[in-house]
Amino acid sequence: MLSGAFSIGCKTNQYETELLKEALSAVEKEVILLNTCAVTAEAEHKSLKTLRSILRKFPTATVIVTGCMVGYKPNKFKHPRIIAIPNEQKEKIPEMFEVQPLEFINSFSEHSRAFVKVADGCPHGCSYCIVRHLRGSLRSRTIHSILEEAHFLSEKGYKEIVLTAVNLSAYGRDIGTDLATLVKSLDSSSLFPRIRLSSLEMHFMDERLLSVLASCQHLCPHFHIPLQSGSDKILARMNRPYSAEKFLAVVERLKRAFDRPAFTTDIIVGFPGETEKEFEETLSVARDARFCRIHIFPFSPRDGTEAATFPERLPKSLVRDRLKRLKELADSLSEEYRRSLVGIKETVIVEKSGCETIGLIERYQKVKVENLSGKRGEYLPVEVQALCNSTLVAVCI
Repeated sequence: MLSGAFSIGCKTNQYETELLKEALSAVEKEVILLNTCAVTAEAEHKSLKTLRSILRKFPTATVIVTGCMVGYKPNKFKHPRIIAIPNEQKEKIPEMFEVQPLEFINSFSEHSRAFVKVADGCPHGCSYCIVRHLRGSLRSRTIHSILEEAHFLSEKGYKEIVLTAVNLSAYGRDIGTDLATLVKSLDSSSLFPRIRLSSLEMHFMDERLLSVLASCQHLCPHFHIPLQSGSDKILARMNRPYSAEKFLAVVERLKRAFDRPAFTTDIIVGFPGETEKEFEETLSVARDARFCRIHIFPFSPRDGTEAATFPERLPKSLVRDRLKRLKELADSLSEEYRRSLVGIKETVIVEKSGCETIGLIERYQKVKVENLSGKRGEYLPVEVQALCNSTLVAVCI
């Protein structure tokens, strides 16, 4: 039987883990599943640390290890109790244990919202990113298949669907469609009161997509758009084909289309050769965009990528200082955004109940709902009434 499943990294990994977890529940021998990540050195460390913990806590279990780390450093998984499966064979894991693969996920044990993976792989190659080498080229599901799964999840009672992919903005370009068509189809189906997009890469965001997003009735006003750097020179070295000016233009366009949209992002600090001026440019773009959350990463060289060979590595002390400065700005912007939501009428999906009821609103902020002892997954209208010690407080209306 499956005794546990662990997922490191992105929402795509989380979706895949849930799908495999349900299928492997029918296995008769003791099995543990670990889906790994290799996007940064920190993710690599966390994957291996989790594996060591599993081997200690489950001394008789067979451990299935899959995900990006298996392709990146296969020698780390040579152990008599480990079965290492690379990404390209991940879907065949149920067959290896003589159980039927699942077409759709029945439930998401760690989430009150439903994730749907719409594509795998990436058609672009950022100079620092190992994921394309490990996930392969873009492979999109058909809109018909995605809508079938959406219908299934809607019938299960989920009120929010989260579309996820390695590169969501590029969805459909390999099969003659695009993300705009998918989102429009899902929105017009009215299967979910809330549709969320996991991440949008700038270089695949065009006028058609922006227009469709602005017209949607059920789209959450939350957009995760990785910036990575606010310096045009660094963006060029990263092989990210957009400028800081274009990035801010997209942000402004979405701000005009939505009421108080939430913008979250990823930023890499200490890219090889990054000057003080270029780092200041990143701070400036972050201020102008008014991000409500910034995922901050120190540059992490990945063997096999172009950026791993770049000279001019920055001293660790300098990188630490820049990380601290960016985090201080991020914390300030986050507090400012939460304060701007006081008085807004929203919807909440309950994530945690008990002595406190905690839920997630459309704008990707957690709130404490004071007059509610709700069940996990419950969907309710609320009004945000206060910001207390950096926590939004809401009441049902």
